[in-house]
Amino acid sequence: MRRSRTTFLSLTVRILIMLAALAAFDSLPATAADSTAMENFYVFESPPDANDLMMKTPDGRRIKLSDFQGKVVLLNFWRQNCRYCHREKGYLNSLKEAIKSDKLVVLCVDFWDEPKWVMSYAKENPGHMLFAMKPDGTEPAIENMVKGRLLGYFIVNDEKEAIYEVKGFPSTYVISKDGKVLAAHLGMGTWNDPNVVEWLTHLVAVGTAPYSSAEEYHEVPSWLDRLLGGGAQEQSAIQDEARTSKETVGLRR
Repeated sequence: MRRSRTTFLSLTVRILIMLAALAAFDSLPATAADSTAMENFYVFESPPDANDLMMKTPDGRRIKLSDFQGKVVLLNFWRQNCRYCHREKGYLNSLKEAIKSDKLVVLCVDFWDEPKWVMSYAKENPGHMLFAMKPDGTEPAIENMVKGRLLGYFIVNDEKEAIYEVKGFPSTYVISKDGKVLAAHLGMGTWNDPNVVEWLTHLVAVGTAPYSSAEEYHEVPSWLDRLLGGGAQEQSAIQDEARTSKETVGLRR
């Protein structure tokens, strides 16, 4: 895992393509829309490198995202005033119960609330998740303000470089064993969905994403396609048709 401006730009371009339409909203809601289906789950066909991130656990340990290299990490950003964040914890716990492997880490990061509150929450909600908060004396989450409007937050490193973007809560990044950002999810996800469990089980066991068995996740999510007026899905269909035509021509030769 590397910390570089180039890596950030690579990641940001991909995330912004997926989330830019959300800027049309007047303000950022305290909670993202309820997403009981996995339509908000988006898999990157060209996964960018994950940037390193410094955190603190409720027991006082300082940890880095790179400490989990060799494991699949669900990097889950959440906060106190987000009811869907709390509900999602049940799905994340069920996921860990379904995939009984120490090679899968559910890392729930709250940089927005007082560390004392995060410590209390972690104590009162034992489970299979690892909670993390901002290290003492740091402000790793900064507001993304554009013309007086709050469009979300940037997660910054020690050099004050933006390394992740949080458009709403909860927001989750799926990071592979070799430190690649494979997927992103905006909103509450049903992580114990059989298709998702199967996909992550394969990812934990083999280390690479089985794209062929999760083809539906490559498509532009319906929520984004609606915001874009349907153009994204139409363009995807055109590309698929062109690719099929090319393959057919190749067979005829």
